[in-house]
Amino acid sequence: MSYTSKSPWSNSLNLMWCVDKDFNFISSNHTLNALIENITGKAILKGNNIQYLNYSLLPINSFKSNCEKAFTGASTKEIVYVPNPFELWMEIAYHPIYKYNEIICCACYFSDITDRKITVDEISNIKKQLTFQQVNLLNLIQEEQNNKTKEINNGIKDQLLSITIDIAKIQGNGHSKRHY
Repeated sequence: MSYTSKSPWSNSLNLMWCVDKDFNFISSNHTLNALIENITGKAILKGNNIQYLNYSLLPINSFKSNCEKAFTGASTKEIVYVPNPFELWMEIAYHPIYKYNEIICCACYFSDITDRKITVDEISNIKKQLTFQQVNLLNLIQEEQNNKTKEINNGIKDQLLSITIDIAKIQGNGHSKRHY
C-alpha cells in the first residue's frame, strides 16, 4: 500500500495517535484508522473518546492509566498480548507532548514486536535445551572419568596383588632366609 502524505506520522506502518487529557482523539495515522475501521466497523474521528471504540484489542483501562502517567510527564511502555484473531505482541509507548511548559496531550505508538517476542522465546528455549544437554554431557564425562578411575584403580590393585604374590613366593622359596 502506498501513501502520499509527506508526514512520517501518516506513512508509518506502526499504529500512532494522540489523545487529549479527556482521552479524546486529536489525531491518528492512516494505519491505525484502517485497522480500527476493519476490526470494529467504526472510523476514528477527531474528538471521539477512546471509549467510543469499545474494543478488546485496545485495553482501555491500561491505556488510560499509562496516558495519565504521561500527563504527569512520565514516558512509559507496556507489552500487550493479543491472542485473537491471530497471535500478536505489541509494545505501546506513551509520551507526554508539551506546549511550552504545559503537557497538552499524550502521543501513543504501537509497535508490532511479535517476531521479536517469538525469536526471544525461541532463543530462550534453545538456551534451556543447551543447558540441559550441557548438564547431560558433564554427567557423561564425569561418569566416564569415574569408569576410567575405576579401571586404573583395578589395574593398580591387580598389579599390587601380583607383586604381593611374587614377594610371597620369593619369601616362601627361602631366598629371604639368612645363611650363616
